Amino acid sequence: MARRRTVRRTVQKKSTVKLTLALSLSLTLLQSVSGLAVERKIDESDYLLLSDEDFSTPSCPSINQRNSDADVEPLYKLNPKLFITPIYIWGPSSQLQGLRESIGVAIRLNRTLLLPPFLTHNSDPIGGDKAVPVDVRLDIPELRKLISIGFTDDLTCRQSDVVFSARGIYQKPADSFPMQERVKRISAFEKATQMEVLRKDDSESTEILENPFLSNSMPSQKSPKLSGAGMQFSYRSDSLQSEYNSTETCATWLFPFNNYKYPVVWSAKDTPLTSGEQFFYQIVQHTRKPEYIREMASKFLSEKLDSPYMALHYRYDAIEWSNVCARPQKGRKGEVCDVLEKTGSKGLALSLSRFILQTGAFMSNLPARSSVIYVSSPPSEARNIREVMSLAEKILEGEGWNIQIVSTLDTTKYLEENYGDCGVLGDFKSEVISLVEQEIAYRGDYLLFSELSGWSSNVRKDRILDDKYFNEMSVIKLVEDFGPASPNYSQAALYSKVEEEKKRLAVERTPADFGIRQLNS
Repeated sequence: MARRRTVRRTVQKKSTVKLTLALSLSLTLLQSVSGLAVERKIDESDYLLLSDEDFSTPSCPSINQRNSDADVEPLYKLNPKLFITPIYIWGPSSQLQGLRESIGVAIRLNRTLLLPPFLTHNSDPIGGDKAVPVDVRLDIPELRKLISIGFTDDLTCRQSDVVFSARGIYQKPADSFPMQERVKRISAFEKATQMEVLRKDDSESTEILENPFLSNSMPSQKSPKLSGAGMQFSYRSDSLQSEYNSTETCATWLFPFNNYKYPVVWSAKDTPLTSGEQFFYQIVQHTRKPEYIREMASKFLSEKLDSPYMALHYRYDAIEWSNVCARPQKGRKGEVCDVLEKTGSKGLALSLSRFILQTGAFMSNLPARSSVIYVSSPPSEARNIREVMSLAEKILEGEGWNIQIVSTLDTTKYLEENYGDCGVLGDFKSEVISLVEQEIAYRGDYLLFSELSGWSSNVRKDRILDDKYFNEMSVIKLVEDFGPASPNYSQAALYSKVEEEKKRLAVERTPADFGIRQLNS
């Protein structure tokens, strides 16, 4: 008979659990600052009996960490009377990069960093440009150890006194009208922060088109410096201070992304780290996933992946990359398009299988001829890429290998079953799933990453701190080196196994399951 424990019961917001307990005293409701959890205090006579199995079930995480370690002395103590707030551009991965650059700029300009909410991806089911509390994505107590920070919702700055522009709102200096998506992003920032940046006069007036902000822009929005990739600063250059030379109290930094350059260590070095590389390490170390995300990932891994595993991030959404590759592309992007167009699901499955057969994926501490793979992909591609893995699984099975595949679908199901009643999963489901998957990929013993993906790039930066850059390869290089067109490939009667498995999958799928997947067909 299972041993029983007497515990107090904490009920979370949106919980569907119905309590039949008699309450002798009134309930006290405590609303968290972030609005993500509600705790009910129960008097001494109100108890539940839970079995060991119940006791092990994950509880709703604590999200609000804004006041944790608020009195800690940061490594960089910045001017408490001058502030800088980034206005992020693009999606979550670009926003994290923008935050990391903003930290460097805040230090160089000696301004306290005011953190605005992050904004949702335009593909998020709840809609794009919706405010995401900082503590949903970021370990705030850890960042406090590095620099002086505040939050825009403290309302320290109600208006931007000066705009430091990393990128402009015009495609070209001679353009008469700004890019609407960038104006829209600034408006979303204003709504999320209650901090005014844009002038609210007649939007078609000549004056507002020439001078769209309430305050001065440095440099001018019509400056050629803001064309293309925008301003370019070295982490140790004095040009940052000269370009943004202002004593105004509240500054915004407009659209930072790859504008403040600090050196990234992508591979092993025989020489000591430079000062810039050490600076990079510091910033990455203090901008990691929050504690609740790490705990979710740990619990998932203990149940589903309790052994060394390879993580594969496949970011090449079929429709998105069909549109990208329909236009002429140069450089590595053009090479990626070429590989994607020629490969398809069969080629990817064969490449992965050949890689594992020839290298063992450099995995240790696993039974012979055995491998575990975690596959992360965009939600729109989750089922499709899972079927690709089934092809690889079938190929390797024929070679005497036992492959365990765990994917985005498994993570989503686990989080829904264990945290479905928690406010953070209800309000920011896509955010949480993506963050947990990034943590899983970061912990992988080997990583197959997607080139030109900010998601993969940020995971790799986290792995650098653990010296994991030896154990990784890009998906594109995987196909180039181990695919049917590579010199490493040998025709080992594998195609028959692929065709057999594809026929089985085709029978199991309904007509509604089939979509246009030109790059993965």
